[in-house]
Amino acid sequence: MDVNFSLGGAALALVFGLLSFISPCVLPLVPAYLTYISGLTFDELTGSDKRGKIIAKTLLNAAVFCLGFTIVFLAMGVTATKLGGFLQSHKTLFNQIAGIIIIIFGFHMVGAFQLKF
Repeated sequence: MDVNFSLGGAALALVFGLLSFISPCVLPLVPAYLTYISGLTFDELTGSDKRGKIIAKTLLNAAVFCLGFTIVFLAMGVTATKLGGFLQSHKTLFNQIAGIIIIIFGFHMVGAFQLKF
């Protein structure tokens, strides 16, 4: 597996990720996300004297959420890459199978035989 990683590319991805985060359609959702991730009600967030603990809990929950989100999307990406590689390496076989299926459906359409399904 050939991975071309550069620090410049990672920095560029970070910059564009931050730009997408502060876009007008995402930024208004951030307070709701943080409230949800904190696990506290709005009254607990606004009326509490334990501001430092609330911030720490919210940051920890947000970090764990982001880690979980990252792991899920990495797993999906790796799975799609492996599946794509498998399909590409067996492309001729899949083309032959698809051709046979098309021929069978063609015979069915012209009435040579009837498929029951």
